[in-house]
Amino acid sequence: MTKQTFFKEPYFDDFDKSKNFMRVLFRPNRSIQVRELNQIQSIFNGQIEEFADHIFKFGSRVDAGSVRYENNVDYVRLKDLDIYGNNVTIFYLQDKKIKGVTSGVTATVKHVEDKTVDDPYTIYVNYTGAGIDGSTFTFVEGEQIDVIDSTGNSVYSFYVRCLNCDTNADEDTILPTGKGSLFTVGESTYYVYGYFVFCKQQTVVLEKYDVTPTTKVGLNIIQSIVTEAEDETLYDNALGTPNFAASGANRYKIELDLIKQDIDSEDTENFIDLGTIRDGILLEINNRPKYADIMDMIARRTYDESGDYTVHPFIVTPKEHLKESATDTTGFLTKEDGGDEAKIAAFLSPGKAYVKGYEIEKISQSVVEMDKARDTDKRSGAITRKKFGNFILVKLNANSNFIPADTDITGDGRKRNVFDFVNLNIYDATVSNLSSAGNIIGTMKVKGMELFDKDNTTFTDSVWKLNVVDVQMNAGKSFQNNAVGILATGIGSGGTDFGANMVPDTYIFNDSKIRIFETGENSLLYRLPYNYVKSVRDINNNTESRTLITTPIKYYAQADATGLAKFVARGDETFTYFNEATWYMGALNTNNWEPVEIISTDITVNNTSVEIANLTPFEDYFLVAEAIISNQPEKTKTLTQLIIGDDGSIAADVQEISLTKADAYDIIKVNNGILEHMQHMH
Repeated sequence: MTKQTFFKEPYFDDFDKSKNFMRVLFRPNRSIQVRELNQIQSIFNGQIEEFADHIFKFGSRVDAGSVRYENNVDYVRLKDLDIYGNNVTIFYLQDKKIKGVTSGVTATVKHVEDKTVDDPYTIYVNYTGAGIDGSTFTFVEGEQIDVIDSTGNSVYSFYVRCLNCDTNADEDTILPTGKGSLFTVGESTYYVYGYFVFCKQQTVVLEKYDVTPTTKVGLNIIQSIVTEAEDETLYDNALGTPNFAASGANRYKIELDLIKQDIDSEDTENFIDLGTIRDGILLEINNRPKYADIMDMIARRTYDESGDYTVHPFIVTPKEHLKESATDTTGFLTKEDGGDEAKIAAFLSPGKAYVKGYEIEKISQSVVEMDKARDTDKRSGAITRKKFGNFILVKLNANSNFIPADTDITGDGRKRNVFDFVNLNIYDATVSNLSSAGNIIGTMKVKGMELFDKDNTTFTDSVWKLNVVDVQMNAGKSFQNNAVGILATGIGSGGTDFGANMVPDTYIFNDSKIRIFETGENSLLYRLPYNYVKSVRDINNNTESRTLITTPIKYYAQADATGLAKFVARGDETFTYFNEATWYMGALNTNNWEPVEIISTDITVNNTSVEIANLTPFEDYFLVAEAIISNQPEKTKTLTQLIIGDDGSIAADVQEISLTKADAYDIIKVNNGILEHMQHMH
């Protein structure tokens, strides 16, 4: 039902707001029309409604009437007859003080329910005093209950039902006393159809004898036309008493009736939702005014000033849907209650936040049940591009041992530069001839080196990328403003040296500044091209790995008598095509490596070898070339627990403790010997 209109007979209220009539102007010698009198009311109501719609939303509470949900209310089931043998006058008991004659327990009646076909008279009470023995707190079966007046005298009496009485026992399956569930709305005013409608105090029983109702509660809007036949006060009372020969005007009436309905029922425009309860838990309650346009303005201002934020954070806790046992706290439901191993349950805690300036509040925990991911798909030839990042641009000193004698660290011919992860000093002046007149202003470590801008004449004119980590600047110094050169001497067993100077950026941002690039790519972990990958094994054989890695690898060879050097890949490596921009080669001259230009007509690339001709016979050469490493299995790790400092090695005033591991997963506890400061922090 929508808002009732009155343009038809007998009211003929054809008010049309588009005509902008603001007053009805009566004139002498003109009869007053019924529609004119009705239009006066429509004009007034229309003006009020236009303003009120700006302030309140439809169905909003206007004043401070209370809305309460109670699911632990004490009930008392009564015998049908009072002590006089008459039917219990149930509505007389509302708000009365009562006392048990046998027990001495006292209470106040807060709600009464009339007798039905299935249930007896029932009252809901607030117990106010214990019994005579001091240990009885509820009325006992079969006892007489007296209604007590203000002087303490009994003015009416009735009986509690009795299941176990020797005589006059009641054939019930429900206990005479127990707990029920109520929902109450206090006296208040609601904004409905442009009117401010009074709502009297009402209580609805959600579950008479249970505390776990599942329902939706609200106000049903009832519109009606009241005539003098239904309300005698509408007769003409000009003489002080109703004149039954002179009926007056009808009245348009709006009533608000508190009702409960199915929790899954759809709300209609004749229903004001006040609360939603599931399994006894209050999920939502509407006990505040709902503002309209004015709230939009307040929300916009709040969002402009503060953005989105939480007042009480919402915490999501995932659990297995299936509980292994009734005492299992990691699951949601037992198998008997519907627990399903193929599902997961996400518990969302109560919380409060402001989103786009609007208040969002949950007053109880809710559970979302979801299917676990069980479907899989296959992909072949997926590519993940890795970025070492966190690099600087440098030019090497002319006599820097860029690639000194290397160490075979794997036993299969693979080698690494001895500068890997060695501390290099940062200077505030140029490094020349492997020395600097400047001051050391910091340190850093190098985890990788790559040709950035190749010059085939000399390494000193080529620009290199140094992938750096653990950059530590002295107090008052910054890398961008103060770093000029880097230097390390006497590294490794051979006592090799390394020196280079920073290159201003004329390549990427082109602002001639010294900087560290791609600082957000400072990790050796790389995302796969898909989320939630189950396996990176062969599609048709999950016992075999088909992962391929393309990476620059350094190879060594000696030219033969004809000047041909053959660089051979290891068993799981395959050379890619020749790339003049990234491949580079050097020849060993005494202790230094000198650049050698690779002539495209002199190089032959096969899957497993690279041959370069027209070199100096019997000279040692290195080649950095991109190769594909095949059949790379995924790495696995086993979680182990490590205790640090239990031997008393940590000083009492220490502020920082090294975990000694780069792959710590979980800090379980920090203990100073007296208090445990922290537990389970990822």
